Amino acid sequence: MQAFNTAACNAMPIYYPAASPPAGSEIDLTDIRDGKTYKVRKLPSNTTGTTGWCWMVDNLNLQPTAANPMILDSTNSDMTSGTYTLTTTSVTDPNVGTYCNNLNTVTFPHKCGMQYSWTAAVVGNNPSSGTVADSICPKNWRLPANNEYTTLQTALGWGGTGANVNNSPWRGLYVGYNGTVNQGANGFYWSATAYSAANAYFLYYHASGVSPSQNDRAKTTAMSLRCIAR
Repeated sequence: MQAFNTAACNAMPIYYPAASPPAGSEIDLTDIRDGKTYKVRKLPSNTTGTTGWCWMVDNLNLQPTAANPMILDSTNSDMTSGTYTLTTTSVTDPNVGTYCNNLNTVTFPHKCGMQYSWTAAVVGNNPSSGTVADSICPKNWRLPANNEYTTLQTALGWGGTGANVNNSPWRGLYVGYNGTVNQGANGFYWSATAYSAANAYFLYYHASGVSPSQNDRAKTTAMSLRCIAR
């Protein structure tokens, strides 16, 4: 996955219209940190499908073990300098829940992926405002800023219905948070944007509402992650 760059994304056609996306608008990319492969689509960033961003349309599934914590740095991850150790204490497995366990592993080989605290997602940074540049996403990929979820909501026509998120080309999932809390009914995805010293923005949706600007969750909450190409 680290070989993917802006030029590679620019060369992809946009996954539009969703009913008949052009060839090459979806590809498989492998994360060299653990060998896991994710679906990537170049999704529209406007309602006419004339501009687009490359998104992972699977939840990140980077999973350290107690014996082998993951050492992340600028050679393999979305970091400008230094190192960050991703440990098991910063990662929660939601796949113990019925919803995640029942997912079709052909379509979703990672099922629900892992959940991460916000501080872990942004490799230990803790600003009280603004969007963090570094993350645990693979090199050449990053966490989306809060306003990019808003743009995606408009471009893909989610409106105010959570089913529209899950059924859209972005392939959202009702993973819930902190393991299995609200699993099967709600989607929670961190952004890279801090709201305060204690809280951060996230994409939140359920059957009758979609909000990319929720800010009432502590950075210690375990949520899902999606990455977007730089």
